[in-house]
Amino acid sequence: MRKLISLGFILLLCLTAGTALAAERVPLRVAILPVMDQTGGWLDRDSAAVLSARLRQEFHVPLNGLLQAVEYVPPEDIAAAYRQLKQTAQLQGKKLTPAEMTRQLAAALPADLVLELAVDSWYEHTYLNGDGDSCVDVCVGLTLYGWNQRAKTSVREGAGRCVSDDCAVVGGAERQGSDALEEILQKTQFRKLVFPLQSVH
Repeated sequence: MRKLISLGFILLLCLTAGTALAAERVPLRVAILPVMDQTGGWLDRDSAAVLSARLRQEFHVPLNGLLQAVEYVPPEDIAAAYRQLKQTAQLQGKKLTPAEMTRQLAAALPADLVLELAVDSWYEHTYLNGDGDSCVDVCVGLTLYGWNQRAKTSVREGAGRCVSDDCAVVGGAERQGSDALEEILQKTQFRKLVFPLQSVH
């Protein structure tokens, strides 16, 4: 019984501390645009969803509802602002680049960080080699564009994979694309924008 009481007291302290910290913190407001397919239709919907989910997961904070470390801009707000900026640019005879679009979206939404992942290439071809083994040719290329409003800096980082080997080794375009995205996230270090959790005055 005493152990249960002690555990309950510890949990209460953690909740109280978390609530106090959340009250002092300004959440990192993140806008993640839908994956941009520049492959001419080679990218399938499921693979795009996998990439998008992984990008969003980079900002996952346990107990975020309590800590309020990260706030995601609703997709409908992103879509509406995107359409408005695109229409305005068209009326002016301009075509916004991904870099310019993310910068303007950061101001329009507003958001602290706006990201758009472009899939530049996504090719997979399976075949049997001379020994009858199942092999695959894979070539993927990704570019992550964005704007960090707090630092007033742009984001542009790319990675790619072109491999030809046994299917069990290569794993297909989705696996290679996921590995390329991991490389990008390792370079950009977005987790440092969230962790360690600290208040922002």
